Amino acid sequence: KSMIFGILFSFRNISMDFSNRLPKIVVVGPKGSGKTFLFKNLAKLGKWEEFLSKNNSQASINAKIIQALSSSGDETSEINLFLKDTIASRKSKLPSEWLDFWLSFLASKVSEKIIKTSGGEFFKDIKLKENIIFLLDGFERNFEKFYDDEFAQNAIRSLILDVPNFFSAYPSIGIIVFIREDIVSYSIK
Repeated sequence: KSMIFGILFSFRNISMDFSNRLPKIVVVGPKGSGKTFLFKNLAKLGKWEEFLSKNNSQASINAKIIQALSSSGDETSEINLFLKDTIASRKSKLPSEWLDFWLSFLASKVSEKIIKTSGGEFFKDIKLKENIIFLLDGFERNFEKFYDDEFAQNAIRSLILDVPNFFSAYPSIGIIVFIREDIVSYSIK
């Protein structure tokens, strides 16, 4: 199951808790609490074992870190345009359809192309060359009206609850979602 770290998370706590398994966690905190700082440090390192080593944890698992969504991401990349188009088009999505949307979005980060089929099927069939950890941050940039937008709230709820739970069946895939606590409180009622 996924874990939710509150604002008292630290580099050391995360590295100690996940030195022998990949994280499937949501890091929640107020604006300015250091979430994006941690996100940028992880993304810059690029390898989970580097993060563990820098925090004095013995690595028994290696993984490539993939920056899937960022508050300072490339606005013109095909994948980010896919996300923005879906949000802008307001395509009717039931809460249950968001899981497949996010899995397709994340699969696109691995395959370097937009996945038109089910993201869940992609992860069931893929043979990864190495373990991976997806990093996501910057939701206020993509979901600006999260506080009164059920569409955005359903998308966020699925990402922070359903996606980590989906990946709990995949020991070679991790996910760390960095998100403000106000966005979480509006999305999970």
